[in-house]
Amino acid sequence: MAGKTITMSKLKKIIRHRDNGRALQIISKTVGIARNTVKKYLQLIEAKNLGYGNLLDMGDEVLDALLADPGHTSEQRFVDLEAFFL
Repeated sequence: MAGKTITMSKLKKIIRHRDNGRALQIISKTVGIARNTVKKYLQLIEAKNLGYGNLLDMGDEVLDALLADPGHTSEQRFVDLEAFFL
């Protein structure tokens, strides 16, 4: 998933489905995104203690900033990891 992002409309669909109590597999099939990707976004939302209703009311830019691609790694993280292999 690194380097890929989902559209905010798909992210809002994930949030809406989860808010309605849908399971990961159903959300994945309905939205057309891998189950693990759905899981990562939902875990990120949970880790940040964000309410689904509040997220749905946010604009796309604000939502994007809050939920930046969880598969995207920072440069510093890469440098730290690289040090283990040198």
